[in-house]
Amino acid sequence: MPPPRRDLCIVLFDLKASSQRQLYRALLKICSSNYFTGSKNLLHLVFVNCSKTDNRVHSINRKRYKFIKEINREGLPFDLVSIYNKFQLVETEATESSNWKEALRVAIQIIDENDVPNIVSNQILFLTDLTYSSPSDENLMNIAHDLKKHDVFLYIVGPDVQLPKPITNFEEVQKIMEDIASNEANENVKELKTLMNEKAHIIISDVKLGVEYFFNYKNSFGTQPWPVPLTVGTRITFPIETSKLMNADKGLELVPDKEEMRPTMVYVSAENSTKIYNADDVRTGILRHGKFIPISENKMFQSKTERMFDLVFITRIDSIPEYMMKGPNNYTVIEKQGSSQQAFQCLISRLERKKCCVIARRVYNTGTKVTYMALIPNSAKNCLRAVELPYGNEVPFEWMEEKPCKKEEVLEEVTNYLDSITIDSSKCGLNCSMTPNVVNSIGNRVLFNMATDKLINEQLSLDQIDYNVFETGINSSIGLDLRTRWPSRESVPLKKDENEDELIDSDPDEYF
Repeated sequence: MPPPRRDLCIVLFDLKASSQRQLYRALLKICSSNYFTGSKNLLHLVFVNCSKTDNRVHSINRKRYKFIKEINREGLPFDLVSIYNKFQLVETEATESSNWKEALRVAIQIIDENDVPNIVSNQILFLTDLTYSSPSDENLMNIAHDLKKHDVFLYIVGPDVQLPKPITNFEEVQKIMEDIASNEANENVKELKTLMNEKAHIIISDVKLGVEYFFNYKNSFGTQPWPVPLTVGTRITFPIETSKLMNADKGLELVPDKEEMRPTMVYVSAENSTKIYNADDVRTGILRHGKFIPISENKMFQSKTERMFDLVFITRIDSIPEYMMKGPNNYTVIEKQGSSQQAFQCLISRLERKKCCVIARRVYNTGTKVTYMALIPNSAKNCLRAVELPYGNEVPFEWMEEKPCKKEEVLEEVTNYLDSITIDSSKCGLNCSMTPNVVNSIGNRVLFNMATDKLINEQLSLDQIDYNVFETGINSSIGLDLRTRWPSRESVPLKKDENEDELIDSDPDEYF
């Protein structure tokens, strides 16, 4: 069995950081998430600004890399209890000043000497405010070169910085980091910002968002592509790979302490549930026209379909109602790696030019259900977007889209307002990162916090560093131009009905 795909994380923890308690909570939150989900990721813990020196680089150069201590020389799983106990031992220890660039060099050396196979992402998590640091002549450009060499994702979590805009897409991280604002008195942050021009994977953030970026800004584990080619008839074959775009979050599952007893199957009468039959007295069969037909085996009901991905026909995209192309699963279809054929690119460009799509029949595995998919061309990504279509009884109802109404003039103030509340718009005025590829789902957050307190037997208050996705930072200027276009309406006091007093004073019986 091949070794599992996993991430390698080196955590550099600054023992002299002013916000050490918050950084400690951030580390425990990261450990708890990996611990309770059964992650196979590996962790190296390194203390920075420590009173002792013990690291692999210092053993080579005794004059440098002081007051940096490797807690574990080998990569270990995220053991929440072990990390908690290690911090209990260092709380009373004295601290010294080391250099943050030398700490990064130690982390890079750990990655360089790693021999664990199938590492998906090399991560360096530096929990520090970069306030205390001793001088060093460590070359920052050499560090940037090695970060790119090993494709390292570096997270500096803790400094007092302000992003010019919220990160809604990690493709724009480098540009946002170049314009980051920080305390002018912190020379270490100013020096670190020079790394942003080297096109390395680097994020500087506060504690709350830094935890979210750590989980999401890295190489994707991906999914195993489906290698069955797209066929047209018996002679034309497109070598492709099909991958699911997004998997549903299955959430957490409770594992019982003891093996559950499997329930015993019993046969009961359909008319009287209290009447139970023995398994030996039950005969398998079907009922047709009031007559029971016994069946000795179920092979006749088993599907005999083979794996396939066949083109059925080509149609215009607008001939398929949009509500039918909303799931439940979406895929991307790309040309198989190593294939030299140009036919797939020609198919994409031709379909896009004609505004058409492919309707294909798909059987995922031998004996499974046949599904039908619409393959929509996307020349910008050089792929086909595949969406599963309802078929037969799965179609909820027959409905044709209405023809578009006559275009009406849209106020510029309306479009500006919609842009200001659209998160991925360049004109967004909300200070939030509420996008699924940037922040984690909040579904398991409370469970992790409570389970950590229960396991450690201490109130850790991990919820204090939970990022609130609903903190939009909305201000009064958003939509101000739109509100000025609303017609003003004066409030008119209600007039008293002249007959109201007469109705009250009169005899109520005469109205019934």
